[in-house]
Amino acid sequence: MAGSNNVVQFPLRRVLPEQVAKAFEGMPDVREIGNIAEAFQLDMPSRDLRDRVEASVAEFVLNNVPPEKGARREAALRDLLTTYAERAETAAEVARDAWVTAEASQEGVVLRQQEQGTDAALEILSQRANDLTEQAAQLTITAYGFSVERSAAARVVALAQRGEEWKPTSLREAEIAVFGLAVVGG
Repeated sequence: MAGSNNVVQFPLRRVLPEQVAKAFEGMPDVREIGNIAEAFQLDMPSRDLRDRVEASVAEFVLNNVPPEKGARREAALRDLLTTYAERAETAAEVARDAWVTAEASQEGVVLRQQEQGTDAALEILSQRANDLTEQAAQLTITAYGFSVERSAAARVVALAQRGEEWKPTSLREAEIAVFGLAVVGG
């Protein structure tokens, strides 16, 4: 029976680091997302999203994940990260599909204009294409937020797997930790 426990633990130990690495590889470029947000006058996810998610995941790990090393802890950490990964991947897929739909709609507007010129129907199609494009932009920003959450969860899970304690990394919290008070106006 002991041999079978080793067989079960080995795949878990291999899968979790792969999940953590994938969480960081899948991050969209924040500059591109910022450009989309600016172009469509949409709000970016809050600047403290990563810090808030890390704190939440760290609290969850502390209160819900078995503290002793072994298969149960590895499985709980893997399942936790899987939840964030699946949400991020689904959101990214939905955003990609929305862009495909929006681009096809925009192309349809161009073709109709080339074939029939401007008319009332073209205006309606154009507005619908623009709405679909804006929706795709919003879904992209939402997917970015979920990818930030996934990478934040991955950081905490990686620390927990190594037996390290999560500590906040925000500038304000670092200032408090180092100086004992926050910098005024920061």
